[in-house]
Amino acid sequence: MPPRWPRVPTRDDPAFRRVDDRMTFATHVAATIALNSGCWFSGLSSGRIGPGPRS
Repeated sequence: MPPRWPRVPTRDDPAFRRVDDRMTFATHVAATIALNSGCWFSGLSSGRIGPGPRS
């Protein structure tokens, strides 16, 4: 359920700006982590990174 805001949201409202900035930051962190994990997994599956051959 999305959060309810008691008034019309505008960027001029400091409380709304704080919530909006935190949600934007969390979205960017999640996207960066997803991209980084995808690149890492892609490198593992292609054999470019990861443990080498055991002797």
